[in-house]
Amino acid sequence: MPDGEQPGKVGYPDRGPTKATAAGPTASASGSNRAPSDPAPGVTAAAAERTPAQGGDASPAGSATPAPVPAPRRPTQDPAPVADDASLTCELLSFADRLELTYRVREEGGREAWVLDALPDDQKPASRREDPIYLAWSERAAALRVVQGIAPLPPDRLVEVRVIPFATRLAPRATLERIVRIPLPVRETGPYDPPDPSTKPRSANVKKLVLDVHLLRSDLAGFESKPWPHLAGTHLVRSTNVAGDARRVTCELAIPPINVFFAPRGFTRVE
Repeated sequence: MPDGEQPGKVGYPDRGPTKATAAGPTASASGSNRAPSDPAPGVTAAAAERTPAQGGDASPAGSATPAPVPAPRRPTQDPAPVADDASLTCELLSFADRLELTYRVREEGGREAWVLDALPDDQKPASRREDPIYLAWSERAAALRVVQGIAPLPPDRLVEVRVIPFATRLAPRATLERIVRIPLPVRETGPYDPPDPSTKPRSANVKKLVLDVHLLRSDLAGFESKPWPHLAGTHLVRSTNVAGDARRVTCELAIPPINVFFAPRGFTRVE
């Protein structure tokens, strides 16, 4: 694997159901977001309110309140480009303690593909984990966004080794089916930011779910694959630029109204 990109590893410098169905792919708009009331990392809300504006005219002498400073928005990342030669369908079951998402990736272009959606379970390393690799609130889409693929890097920490999921081979015209179980209550999570149930963060209400699944083509420059014996059916894959070469298939569906609890500051959202 290239330096800084290895599956399953990350470094820290410190540290009766209801059913809905939908099909894709659909493209998502890109944008940026920090909740308007959130101050910059390392700045308390009170301090943000007290800080004078930088540049422009100074506050008049004797003014009791300095000019307000707009709070920076939370960091975001554009989604991966949409694959035009693969498709995704998904359906949802809603239970008292979880949402259960079934998705099917189909290869449509007559070429081998590799689906980047497998990480080992922390408790059972020989098994694939069934919770989301990455889950976040999307302000622009007013939705819960799940990414089964390469998660965005955090903006406020050095990551020594980027998490690249293991890949499963998808033969030409074949279909791969997976199940993802999303625990309730829903909390933003990623490989660099596991959910913290002890916190009581702000939340947003959503009624829609967007699922992105990443895949890689074997005809890319520098592509290599190697079986990973510790997780059955998976491979270590690489290309000249894995994160940049990944493409997504997408589906969107309605979900029962739920709250998404925000991760601590420093969490990058895919918009």
